[in-house]
Amino acid sequence: MPDIYNDDLHPHSPYIEIRSRIDNGFSKGWGFHFQPSEEYWVDCHNHLEGIKTHSDVYKLIDRWFSELDAFRLGKVLVIGSDPELFEILGDMGKQDKRISWLVSIPCEKPNVEVLNSAIENGAIGLKLHNASIMKGLADYKIWLNDQWSRIFELAEKKHIPVLWHVTQRVSKSPYHGGGENSYWSESKEKNIAFNNEDLLKVTIKVLELFPDLKIIGVLQLHMGLERLSDLFGRYK
Repeated sequence: MPDIYNDDLHPHSPYIEIRSRIDNGFSKGWGFHFQPSEEYWVDCHNHLEGIKTHSDVYKLIDRWFSELDAFRLGKVLVIGSDPELFEILGDMGKQDKRISWLVSIPCEKPNVEVLNSAIENGAIGLKLHNASIMKGLADYKIWLNDQWSRIFELAEKKHIPVLWHVTQRVSKSPYHGGGENSYWSESKEKNIAFNNEDLLKVTIKVLELFPDLKIIGVLQLHMGLERLSDLFGRYK
């Protein structure tokens, strides 16, 4: 029987929980399938810029939750890359369980101590992005060097998932307000000798080297469900 009362897994209308308490719990569980709002919004993550103090963070978070209460905003996932902010982000998560954070480490600046410090301050995951690689600013095999191996090894050991923007569409996406060849078209080198398939192969190699590492492929890895299903079948 699925845990239908777990709001982290199955977000509910707020009235579901109320029914478990009023009228001696007579209607507990009724309407368990009702979602938090008629139009259910899921935001993957938020980037904070210009935030330097605890006060800055709390004011912004308070405004987010106040303005988005109508949409039953339940969780904010913040991405931070500045080690000077790690303590602030950690304190924020301790004081408000609606807030969690990920650490972002640029592909060209691997440092296992940055990840270790982030974990000590409550980071629940690692965010990686291949944009610099697609723009021709880094070797696409950079993830296989010794420094990144130490980072992946630590993430695997600490059971820290990796939210990884591996590939990028090579087509227009007006639904998302996106033009054509995002990231790829920004490369100064017009004859790049690798493509999305090569980027995916590097990620798969990382999975093979660290079989217990958990990777979340951003934007469905820009692949269809049939290909994804095959990947899920081969890599746990």
